[in-house]
Amino acid sequence: MSASSLVGLPSNEPTTMITCTRRLEWDALHRIPKHESRCRAFHGHRYAAELTCAAERLDDLGRIIDFGVIKERVGAWIDAHWDHTAILMRGDPEAEALADANERLGKPVYWLDGHPTAEHIVEELARVSTELLKADGVRVIAVRLWETPNCSAEWVADGLPSLPSISLPSAALPSASLPSASLPSASLPPSNSDS
Repeated sequence: MSASSLVGLPSNEPTTMITCTRRLEWDALHRIPKHESRCRAFHGHRYAAELTCAAERLDDLGRIIDFGVIKERVGAWIDAHWDHTAILMRGDPEAEALADANERLGKPVYWLDGHPTAEHIVEELARVSTELLKADGVRVIAVRLWETPNCSAEWVADGLPSLPSISLPSAALPSASLPSASLPSASLPPSNSDS
């Protein structure tokens, strides 16, 4: 499937595309052997992944794929292989006892061939989710993995058109700005929990 054949992406206009994104979350332990800092110790994260999908055409209801199907297929795989277990590097000398304990407790360790960094985990999730959803005619085009609320890694499918960069002439930029001292202080309105 070429990028120009995806929904909303006619071959003469390669800069638009309709996608859908499903968020999935789970808890897992990992460690980064030889890490320079504290991440070399076993520790856990509340991972969140955002899977972005596209298709050649919308289904009869006007969707790329039902969000529930993504949860059923990819979410079930995550629950079975990554949730409440450890994602570790094959050959990690510190992982043997933990792997034995998890095996006895019914949650075997998921082994990666490289360090279980956010970058390697997102790459593995992209590979797995691509396989799980391709029978539905869906292409996974991006996966963002949040390891913490502040840190993420993103995988983007090969062959997607890059977005054009926009340059503004310097004359279009404002020539003066207000000094911060001249701005009035603002107070935030009380939050409305109903919105």
